Amino acid sequence: MSAEWLIDRMRGFGDRPALVGAAGHHTFEELVVEATASRERLRDAGVTGGSIVSFTADYSVNACATMFGVALLGGVAVPLSPDERRAGPMNGIAGVGYIVDAAGDVAVVDHSVARHPLVAGLLDQGAAGLVIFTSGSTGEPKAALHSFDRFIAKYHKQTRPLITVAVSPMDHIAGLDTLFYGLSSGGTIVTVRSQSPEDVLDASEKYRAQILPATPSFLRLMLFTGELERRDLSSLELVAYGAEVMPTSLLESLQAALPHVKFIQKFGMTEVGSPVTRSPDGGSNWIKLDPESTEYRIVDGVLWLRSQSAMLGYLNAPSPIDEDGWLNTGDTVEQSGDSIRVIGRASDMINVGGHKVNPHEVEDVILAAPGITSVVVRGEQNPMMGQVPVAFVETSSDESDSELTKRIRLWCSERLNRWQIPVRISRGVPDLVPERMKIDRRGQLG
Repeated sequence: MSAEWLIDRMRGFGDRPALVGAAGHHTFEELVVEATASRERLRDAGVTGGSIVSFTADYSVNACATMFGVALLGGVAVPLSPDERRAGPMNGIAGVGYIVDAAGDVAVVDHSVARHPLVAGLLDQGAAGLVIFTSGSTGEPKAALHSFDRFIAKYHKQTRPLITVAVSPMDHIAGLDTLFYGLSSGGTIVTVRSQSPEDVLDASEKYRAQILPATPSFLRLMLFTGELERRDLSSLELVAYGAEVMPTSLLESLQAALPHVKFIQKFGMTEVGSPVTRSPDGGSNWIKLDPESTEYRIVDGVLWLRSQSAMLGYLNAPSPIDEDGWLNTGDTVEQSGDSIRVIGRASDMINVGGHKVNPHEVEDVILAAPGITSVVVRGEQNPMMGQVPVAFVETSSDESDSELTKRIRLWCSERLNRWQIPVRISRGVPDLVPERMKIDRRGQLG
């Protein structure tokens, strides 16, 4: 089955630490033993090829063992958020037949529904599956079904074993990428008490972390805690960021705070997994996609992908992948030679009387103004212009709202076109979306 080669490789790592930190300390040998035991418990409960099994994705040894146990039986693994309010509805969306609790006990769920054709197709191939949910920021979350074998194929190539902090949730692309990179290389996954910057920095310092994968929004929070200069992060070699655009000013500030660290851009989507990429150089927002596993084309400035790691389709919605295998990512990009740079979501673009305004460009300018610690720009409906840009900021200054507005508008007028300048500036930006560790630009602000 799909997971056998990875289980065999992990067995060879013996007593190396696989998981450490808040979720417990376990060696690779212990993880393999637990995965084998999980397979037997699942089989005894009636799980077979094509069975859909959910579990709490908390980086515990039970969560990891359950995922591998399901894959070894040719089932479909559904890692879900520890938030029960989210997990309940998602079990129904995915058509889950079995639920594994924190103790590893298996409960049978009777949904009395026919097997989805995509799952039936996996069963016919004797292959396992993996379901990853979209954020649901624009409606009901979508259940993306992946082939487990295709999803983990990129990890066949063994990399240097490193100590990696698990910041992103395990039920999302970035978290699974962290997990599989670590386990397939014999590296160590450091789990954290919470996704707060303080807890992540505590774990990074204690366990001598070498890699920190995170979103720009999280890195911004981490930077402005003021903790970086008080921590011993000399072991840290690499910060891999993705999921949203990295502001140039933020990247420069991070590089100044951690001059010994290499910063690289990553790319991943629920629908296409995490394609193999490389950065032309450290500190660059440009990436190169591996041509052997991923093809790309740019149509009207928007990135389209055809990837070997792409999902098979949604279990609860029509597939956005066309008959030739191409997916419109919705990301606007720039191209230079064989490198690309994501500059924003096409849906985030603000149409100001026919002028296209990229909110990330405006944010980058405002962030460079003295005393500005955070900013979010979005479009607001306007009867005359169609849309206008508005800005929400956090600042370290004690100036009045009117003084702040006047200063930022003057700053922008010297650096931006008039249609790019926010017509309204308010204090306060939204909190990070807990499940994604990034700001939902389309959510309610102010």
